[in-house]
Amino acid sequence: MQPKRSQQERRTESRRKLEEAAIASLVERGVGGTTTGAIARRAGLSEGALFQHYPTKQALLVAAVERLYTSLRAGFLADLASVGEARRELGAVRLLWRTFARPDVVATLELWASSRTDTALRAELEPMLESHYATVAAEAARLLPEAAAREDFDSALSLALAAMQGAAVGAVITGREPAGLERHVGFVARLLERRTDGDGD
Repeated sequence: MQPKRSQQERRTESRRKLEEAAIASLVERGVGGTTTGAIARRAGLSEGALFQHYPTKQALLVAAVERLYTSLRAGFLADLASVGEARRELGAVRLLWRTFARPDVVATLELWASSRTDTALRAELEPMLESHYATVAAEAARLLPEAAAREDFDSALSLALAAMQGAAVGAVITGREPAGLERHVGFVARLLERRTDGDGD
């Protein structure tokens, strides 16, 4: 017989189901079709139970994105650990593309875009995204210490992330990868791997 779960364990499990259901709904139905009722049904819970865990739909969606991003960061770091020290930046950018091209990540970018006109969503989403970017920047500096010593590293990192995001959205809309993807990936990697002594300028 399985031991009885504590109330906290049940709560944690319910939140996991709701957050994963929210992401799945965003992928399948888009922002407009993702309702609290649809999320609750997908999670196997009642809509009333959903609101016991999250005060608003926006709070649930942001919690779902935060869970996804936390998982993706862990997976990215694990994959990058298998990349050799030579051309570490190139390996990182290739992994970035694989991450941004995922349907669930593109769905979160759609959510981000919708926050332009949803002030309640924007108020919930912006602090989480700022925290996420700060974590990504800190990890990038740790993993790429030579590149991070450059004064323009923050700008290069921001450009690399924006380039991957934009290309990923375009790939989903068109249904195909950008032409010359590997060449573009190499160019973005070179932006990151330039050194303070001017190599690569």
